[in-house]
Amino acid sequence: MKWIKLAGLFIIAAFLVWSCNLSEEVGLSNSDSREACEYKVNYALDKGNYNDTIKMLEEGGECYGALDRKSRDLNLAAAYLGRAGFTIPSLVDDILSSGEEESGSTRKNDAYSRFLSAISDRANGDALNALHQALKYYEDALGKEVDCSNASAITDPILKEICFLKGITQVATAGTSFALLFESVGGGEEEEGGSIQEMIEFWTSEKIGRATRLNS
Repeated sequence: MKWIKLAGLFIIAAFLVWSCNLSEEVGLSNSDSREACEYKVNYALDKGNYNDTIKMLEEGGECYGALDRKSRDLNLAAAYLGRAGFTIPSLVDDILSSGEEESGSTRKNDAYSRFLSAISDRANGDALNALHQALKYYEDALGKEVDCSNASAITDPILKEICFLKGITQVATAGTSFALLFESVGGGEEEEGGSIQEMIEFWTSEKIGRATRLNS
């Protein structure tokens, strides 16, 4: 019975030694190595810990020098986008959903108003600042020599993807700015005290209705 216990302890000890050696081989034993930082950054982003990601990667952070500049910029852009309340999949879903006609709707050309309504609950000054920071980091990742408006001239698939991410973020930034504009001007006396979404719906229905009457 005693030898069984000893064998068990030997197996546990061997496993711990193997684990330590494996950690050293992949670089995880060093908390600020490239491998360790990639793991920590990805984990923080996956968990929605965007402030932790930003703290790790901005100048003075524990992982600032561990990642190459492009990887650092892309992860910071994703973190600031998350801080604003967005992710790329959620933004794409909002954009696609806004293009669908509402059942029984008689309004035309109001896809953008539906998009504004969809993101209105996330529109605030802090979100707008975070979106501007995300754009800055996407632009830094691209470099000054890349012109996203000339897509045919971009052959690098990674740069094309960054241009796509930047474009989606630009849509979110413009949408958030417009949503805050609607909030600041209000939706009229009958809409006073209403939500941003209600103000957007009021203003867009009024403007679209007015344009329809002028064109008729």
